[in-house]
Amino acid sequence: MIVRGAHNTFQAGHSSGGTFDAWTVHYTIRGDVAMRHPDGDLACGPDQVILVEPRRAISWFVPPGAKGTAPAPWEVVWLHYQAAPEEATLFAYPRDRQGYSLIPIHHEMHRARVAEGLRRALELFQSSLYGSAGLAECALRESLLWCRVDQRMAVNPLHPVVDEALRVIDQHLAAPLTSTELARRCGVSRSKLLALFTREMGVPFRVYCERQRMRHAQQLLQSGHLTVKQIAAELGYADPKYFTRRFKHTAGSLPSGWKPRRHAAAECARGGPPPAPPGKGRHGLPLQPLDIASAIAAKRQPASPQLPMRRPSAISHRLGGG
Repeated sequence: MIVRGAHNTFQAGHSSGGTFDAWTVHYTIRGDVAMRHPDGDLACGPDQVILVEPRRAISWFVPPGAKGTAPAPWEVVWLHYQAAPEEATLFAYPRDRQGYSLIPIHHEMHRARVAEGLRRALELFQSSLYGSAGLAECALRESLLWCRVDQRMAVNPLHPVVDEALRVIDQHLAAPLTSTELARRCGVSRSKLLALFTREMGVPFRVYCERQRMRHAQQLLQSGHLTVKQIAAELGYADPKYFTRRFKHTAGSLPSGWKPRRHAAAECARGGPPPAPPGKGRHGLPLQPLDIASAIAAKRQPASPQLPMRRPSAISHRLGGG
């Protein structure tokens, strides 16, 4: 569970730290901050997430002369998380002798997803809304799973056309593009786009788009603030009855009777999707809150998802540490 956290902007000269009985998840969204380390100051920029083991001393600061952007040059979000034993895989990255893991985030879209998830986790953690604590944990797990997806894609990246298609699809869930329009935006023919998409994602374009819309519908249902008719309109369905039929086809129940599956929380903790139901084949991917990450991660299965950690001394020169 999340026990503490903050989302702050800083000016040069700020510092903070301590020793905590929980994992520390630290991400610098903008600017360059640093963590003090026996082997040299660690650069903490938007290109990496830093995990620190429980009961380890942490000291981070905005070094004099560090680069930032006005008016709030340095933006940092951090959380302390007490992980259950079954969540160990979320934090299974190489660590140095001081208990630090440096996780490179290579892709701009993944950086945005990590930042979005951590911001949402903190917002929910600080909320008094019923169920917000559990939703905050899911948001944090989502960010950590995006780190895992980025690591795997760095080893075996998506085709650039599919990568761009996913970005565009995500921006148009309420008004889905046709495959012809999406192909035009991606600069390829429709036939090439559809072939590449199915090969890379494991499901056809149309199936993927509908599942993403229904994933968003599940999130709106779980919030409890909108009626089924309002959710249908939010997702671009003019006919609520048609939306209800498609939701039942995809999720297995009517929107009015849908409840989050009991295994969803355990699924987030495991860091991967459960097996597809027997007889459904490749298109039988279960509908989960982390469907995008699960679909990509399910395809990417390198021999080892772990990449070598950058030596602190190798990056300390960026900050003049030593």
